[in-house]
Amino acid sequence: MSVKNITTDKGKMQNTKMRSSRFGFNEMIEIHPMSNYYKMLYSNYIQGAYPEGDFYDVVQNMIDHLIHIEERHKYKEFWDVNHLMQELTRPYANKRISQVFRIKSDKEEYLYIRIQVILFDDAGDEPVLICMTGLLTEEERKLERSSFLHTSAVSLFEQEKNFFQMIDEWVKQVQPKHIVTVACDINNFKLYNDIFGRDAGDEYLKNVMLRWFVL
Repeated sequence: MSVKNITTDKGKMQNTKMRSSRFGFNEMIEIHPMSNYYKMLYSNYIQGAYPEGDFYDVVQNMIDHLIHIEERHKYKEFWDVNHLMQELTRPYANKRISQVFRIKSDKEEYLYIRIQVILFDDAGDEPVLICMTGLLTEEERKLERSSFLHTSAVSLFEQEKNFFQMIDEWVKQVQPKHIVTVACDINNFKLYNDIFGRDAGDEYLKNVMLRWFVL
């Protein structure tokens, strides 16, 4: 959840060396928001056993020590359980939300970090969330803002409409007129796409398509 290992029991922070990650994120955390529990699944900053414990204690430590003062209210609102679930289940959210915050580094300078939360399982008594965090470069920050400005409900509707218009035009040109459509649901593909990136996700889809051709 941070670029540092926060030890909430002692109320202090242990600085760790920042390293690049082979994934599109630096940390992955499993969160059970209703029971106030988290466990770290992966971290590029921590060596040894990964921490687990009270989730909202960590959130408060982040607010008190690491999040930029101008964004503390926004960060607190982001992790409010009611707000979180409302955002994750709203139309076009696809059970995923993302936000960028400024966070203090070991050198006492502020860096930009993307926090991405996925509603991994909502079938049981309590939702299970997967949180991934990653540091942003200046170029990635500009792309993040550009993507946000163009990803409204209206633009998504337009993209879907244009897609079906292209399909209609293609069908009119196909010879002979024998067409079969197949629907294929790839379990947890959004999670794969978020973890390994869109380029890796595109390659995965190409491989799936090639397997269909073999069949």
